[in-house]
Amino acid sequence: MFWFCMPVSHDLPSVSPLSPSLQVLIGDEPEPGMENLLEVDIPEEVEEKLTKADAREQEELEKEQERMKQEEEEEKKKKSDTEEAEKEQEAGLIR
Repeated sequence: MFWFCMPVSHDLPSVSPLSPSLQVLIGDEPEPGMENLLEVDIPEEVEEKLTKADAREQEELEKEQERMKQEEEEEKKKKSDTEEAEKEQEAGLIR
């Protein structure tokens, strides 16, 4: 099998998510029995660690999404309050 790889500039921000994939593609041929990673036996303790790490990551993601949602709601409320105050001020000036 022949792989063609072009030099990659490491100062590009879009390269970082691809780096692990590129390293796998550039790596050696897999050992016997490792050709299909979906069929590789994973030790139970490693699988548990990965499951826990995945659950933690999912929980952090949900917390971050909730925090962002709250910030958006607060920003909308501030904007609404500001607009309401401006309308009241304009109404007071018109009278």
